[in-house]
Amino acid sequence: MINIGEKIKSILMFKHRDPEAKAHEVEIKRAIRELQGLNDRELNDLGLSRYNIERAVRNTVEANDQRYQHSAA
Repeated sequence: MINIGEKIKSILMFKHRDPEAKAHEVEIKRAIRELQGLNDRELNDLGLSRYNIERAVRNTVEANDQRYQHSAA
């Protein structure tokens, strides 16, 4: 069940983030939507199931961001 207060808070916080962070979030959501468009067999071929698409995308993006930050330093 979605907590409405948390949803509103996340929307308000999103509006106040810098443009780069907003663009980053848009790309994450695009990737999630794209994966949600696959059928269950295609997801299975990728090692995913429908319930963990968002977590998989966000964890992958976060890991890549951390790798990039370490290599840039």
